[in-house]
Amino acid sequence: MHLLLHALSVLLVHFSPTYASPQGSCACSPVTIPVHVDVLVPKDPTDEFAGLKSNASELRRVDATYDIYGIFCEPDTTVSSRNKDVVQLLVHGITYISQYWSPPVEEFRNYSYAAFSCTHGAYSSLAVDALGVGLSSRPMNASDVQYPTSSAALSQIARHLKTTPLLPGA
Repeated sequence: MHLLLHALSVLLVHFSPTYASPQGSCACSPVTIPVHVDVLVPKDPTDEFAGLKSNASELRRVDATYDIYGIFCEPDTTVSSRNKDVVQLLVHGITYISQYWSPPVEEFRNYSYAAFSCTHGAYSSLAVDALGVGLSSRPMNASDVQYPTSSAALSQIARHLKTTPLLPGA
């Protein structure tokens, strides 16, 4: 059990707060964004078409609010202001977490897409843990995490990025 807890604590180590390069620096902060989803999902979570071929009696409603965890990285203001309104939404694949975009392992410190993008292209980014993954909310009913629910949550994040600053005072 102790080994399992140690492995989990290593897994949950996230980005360093600042990336530095010759072009400038990049400050990163953890954020949690509440999202509300109201979708229909198949009663049978193994439905390979995610309810697209289902009739109403084969669907159930998921109407809930979840917290989506992410790491927001923005370039130092001295790098460039030309892309200050652009924020990349970085979403990992099905077997990963937000660390995919900036591995916390010393040997991979030069493989951070978030840092490269921030320091070279002067783009801000938000790397999120998808619903039910990493540090994001896990629904009480695991079968609530289906394509429609995950898509709705990511859509809410994208809308949030267009309308609301992620950090206080931004």
